[in-house]
Amino acid sequence: MFADFEKAFFKKNEIDKNIPEEILKALSEKLPEGFAYTNIGNGAAGITTEGTSKVQIKGQIKLPDDLDLPGNFKPSTMKELMEFIYRTQHRLKLKRDENNAITINGESFSIDEFISFPFEDMKVSNSMELTVIPTPFQPPFEVSIEGNGIVKKLSIQRQPYPDMNKSLFKSINNNSFKISYFLYETENKLQFKFDLNIDNANSVEESIEALKLYESCIKGEFKLHGERFSMPDVVESEKESISATIAFWEKALKLEQISNVKFTPKSQILVEEVVIIEELYRSLIEKKPFKEYIQLTDLTINGFEGTDINNFLEIEGLSFQFTDRSSVSALGVELELDSVKGFFDFKVTDTEPVKEDKTKIKLIVEPIQGKKIYQSTIYFCNEEELLNYRNNFDLTTWQNAELITID
Repeated sequence: MFADFEKAFFKKNEIDKNIPEEILKALSEKLPEGFAYTNIGNGAAGITTEGTSKVQIKGQIKLPDDLDLPGNFKPSTMKELMEFIYRTQHRLKLKRDENNAITINGESFSIDEFISFPFEDMKVSNSMELTVIPTPFQPPFEVSIEGNGIVKKLSIQRQPYPDMNKSLFKSINNNSFKISYFLYETENKLQFKFDLNIDNANSVEESIEALKLYESCIKGEFKLHGERFSMPDVVESEKESISATIAFWEKALKLEQISNVKFTPKSQILVEEVVIIEELYRSLIEKKPFKEYIQLTDLTINGFEGTDINNFLEIEGLSFQFTDRSSVSALGVELELDSVKGFFDFKVTDTEPVKEDKTKIKLIVEPIQGKKIYQSTIYFCNEEELLNYRNNFDLTTWQNAELITID
């Protein structure tokens, strides 16, 4: 698990004062066969082994306080311990024996022999601690994951994990969709886990990609490096929830494109925001009004001319249309939109003059028998679209507008 003895014990310093090979060779002649000095930086030479990959160290090992030994596992050999600290990426402190020496492959070395400074009058302090540094894991490697028409490149990095029979790997370059898996080494089996976090998506497009990948994974319809993998059965309600969430963000994306705004992706969406996105989609994409029941007790009209207003008293099935400037807010965006609105299924029961403005009249209204007053609304991106709509107004379409329903 160690590249070599030198890398295990001596960490290269950023400032490297190399000792000439001739000096190292001369120093090494005093050592037992199978050992040699090597540069370890800052004008220091350290003992390393030659001609063998086996290293046996005799001394007291101090295990880190935070070393998490699984179950009843206790390393029985130095090799087993070295493998475990490699798997966990922990460092070990090595204490010298009673003679202040380190024994390597049966040969005892004083600390001054173990680390030498040939060009300086310097000795290693007896209180200095020696640390065994495990070889770092291999650099991240790239895999491609494919599902629902989305192909994504992910960087996978091995993670420290306290187990002698399985290894943990995680993706490290994508925050909205993450994959991790255990490699069961004795069984040659993979166990996957997928994580979704829309809050970390940088755009609506990224959130849709993450959702589609996640959906394909929980359905067992994904490919990793071209190989298809299956997953255990997933609760049907989760599949339906993901599909509905994808549909929501796809509508938001179309609204972004038509209204030139950028919504903020997030995982916790308020019901009110879902309703607003549906209303905007109905209006701006489908070009149809939406219906909502309202509480209406009176309305004020301006500049009524012609027929006496009292002629409308108690007439059932009246409607009233008007233009408005509406402000709607959802997903971190506030929009100012032109709109046309209409009231339906009401009757006028009385009128009142508006004292402050004699050109206005207040109508007292109530629902017609067996009905509820409702409002139909349609939004427009600009005034030109509004005027065009009013010139081709169809009352039947307004009367038959549908409610926004959220499952």
